[in-house]
Amino acid sequence: MKRHGSSVSSRACRAVCVILALTYLCITSSALASSTATITGRVTDSNAAAIVGAKVEANNIDTNLVFSTVTNDEGYFVIPNMALP
Repeated sequence: MKRHGSSVSSRACRAVCVILALTYLCITSSALASSTATITGRVTDSNAAAIVGAKVEANNIDTNLVFSTVTNDEGYFVIPNMALP
């Protein structure tokens, strides 16, 4: 009987370990998935000169969200943390 009980608790322990491992994998894969995006770039004129203070917008047509920024002194811009659908 001890052997039978030992086998059952061993199976239960394995089942719990498998469930914990699967839960861990699901949680870590969800945490690694990014739900935001970043756009970077540079705005220039036809002579490749930087355009300072230009307004840059990114529009999500599915959600109607608008993300905007302005270019810096060298024409560069960053739009960080844009929510993805």
